[in-house]
Amino acid sequence: MVTTTEFVNEEELLNSILHISPRVNWDTLKLNEVEAFILSRANGVFTIREIISQTDVDTKQAIAIVTDFLNRGILLIEKKLPGTKSDFSLTGLKRLDQKIALKKSQEVKSFENFEIKFPFGSLSEYHFPKVLMYALYSKFSGKIEIENGNKMRIISFESGLVCDVKSIPVVLQECLGRIMLSRGEITYEQYQESLKLMARSHKRQGEILVQMKAATEKKIENALRVQAELKLMDLFSWENGEYKFKQGVKVNRSFPSGIDLISTIYHGVKERTSLERIRKEIKPLALLEYELVNSNMLSLLKNIANEQDRGILISLEQKKNGKVNDLLSDNSAISYIMVYTLLLPGIIRVKR
Repeated sequence: MVTTTEFVNEEELLNSILHISPRVNWDTLKLNEVEAFILSRANGVFTIREIISQTDVDTKQAIAIVTDFLNRGILLIEKKLPGTKSDFSLTGLKRLDQKIALKKSQEVKSFENFEIKFPFGSLSEYHFPKVLMYALYSKFSGKIEIENGNKMRIISFESGLVCDVKSIPVVLQECLGRIMLSRGEITYEQYQESLKLMARSHKRQGEILVQMKAATEKKIENALRVQAELKLMDLFSWENGEYKFKQGVKVNRSFPSGIDLISTIYHGVKERTSLERIRKEIKPLALLEYELVNSNMLSLLKNIANEQDRGILISLEQKKNGKVNDLLSDNSAISYIMVYTLLLPGIIRVKR
């Protein structure tokens, strides 16, 4: 086992197994925010590729930090990872058969105003909020994996309610400590101390902040919900990618009660979804008749909508049915956004 990068080129370094040295003196070690964050994601044994996949640092930055860690004796190199080979075993062929069977079993399922392909499909064809709404209406339990290039979100559900959202790679701005710091719930000094303790113990930041008495368990729970809402909001802007429903798997539970669906839909459509995408979704429905079917949910939407949007909702409340085109009469961006927001959670239903 070696401690430095001597005689190790970049490719070897990328494929090496790394260990956190047991000789590290955490009390005297001075790490900047990114360095502390990287060590907090490592579970003692890891690779640079895992660092890149779990954080928002690029390859060049990760190599530079790891090289410095090696030269300072914080990390040790153990051995090179063995090369991967094609799997022609019976197990490998069985997995291939299962993938083919899964593809053949893909079906279209409808809910309220829209439909999606199940158990997997493309976001270019089925916009994310449709996928989210299907999970909620079908009371889905399990995980939905959504992948777009090198980005992935994993959403955990229990009986249709979101109970956790994970980002891969981890986005520093979405991390719990950053969120609580921005909301004034912890101080910068507490935030920095929590990073140092994370790097040393590999515990979750919320658990550490409670141990530090910097936050209560209730505040951590609320912050975890805000964190999940931010990650969900980002998905409203994803125009491309693939989603996959995974039933019967163990889910993560970051908070006991679900996320505010109406608020997430309203802000996600209004702030993150392109108008072009909204018009594309509404166009096939424009000439159809609609009816108001969920007055309670409409009232919830009125409570969070801005004054301009509230005017459209009051008008809908007074005239409970008509043609979708009637709601789009001024052809404004606001009217399209509001109609899409009403259709997604089934506040209004189109008659086919």
